[in-house]
Amino acid sequence: MQKRIVVFGQSHVRALADGYELLARADEAPVETIFVVYRPEQTVTWKWDGSAFQRQVSRDGPLEVLSTVDPTHVVLAWGGNQMNLRALLATERPFDVLLPSSPDTVVDPDVDLIPCSVVQRYALERMNGNETLLSLIAECHTSGRSVVLLPPPPPLPEAATRERLDHGPHFAKVLKELGASPATVPLVPEPVRQRLWVLLASAYATFAKEHGLATLEPPEDAFDDNGLLVADYWSEDPTHANGAYGASVLRRVGVWVDDSERKPVA
Repeated sequence: MQKRIVVFGQSHVRALADGYELLARADEAPVETIFVVYRPEQTVTWKWDGSAFQRQVSRDGPLEVLSTVDPTHVVLAWGGNQMNLRALLATERPFDVLLPSSPDTVVDPDVDLIPCSVVQRYALERMNGNETLLSLIAECHTSGRSVVLLPPPPPLPEAATRERLDHGPHFAKVLKELGASPATVPLVPEPVRQRLWVLLASAYATFAKEHGLATLEPPEDAFDDNGLLVADYWSEDPTHANGAYGASVLRRVGVWVDDSERKPVA
């Protein structure tokens, strides 16, 4: 049976599509891959025609796309900005989290310490409460399609974040409402954002285990010494990776596709 991949998700799908184009132009593209960005108001599909992406906008939901495309393998780049949207711009009440794996981390006694379980529960409830995502997973299992879940890339360092903070519509709007500038608006400190990402990635792993999905961790070379995204993988906005990151992830996806009938990637 000819292998075909479909990538479902939201904004983080774009890095994967850009990565596919880089690979295709270098004659390194994996098997046929179709990229689908799903939002309640519309679904955007990108399909490579050999020289460029053909873009199609419809009101089809993921199940309709799944039936039309009929992939053998499904990649879920679902969500991923849960922490960026809630914990990038700092509030008047500083907070931190203490990871069980790093009990010796020095935490400012004047900040609110949020239990890890609260952060993980929030992320899990967002995914477990998404009926579209759950129905997509259920249909993949029923039809025998292999499914892998991708956690989002690690966060960008503060300097890079500030440089890009007004490049995306969401944060540009928030800055305007606050009357603040990217250079001066308070940000949640790098170490805290990195620890939140660890908890988010852990929630993705838990969700995958609960729903019988394989998982692929971000490429090892994506992390700097502080556990943040390396410069080679920064995109033009503050919360996403670029095509080079997407290409690296797709190479791992290609290995997963080749191995999926023999063993899942843990």
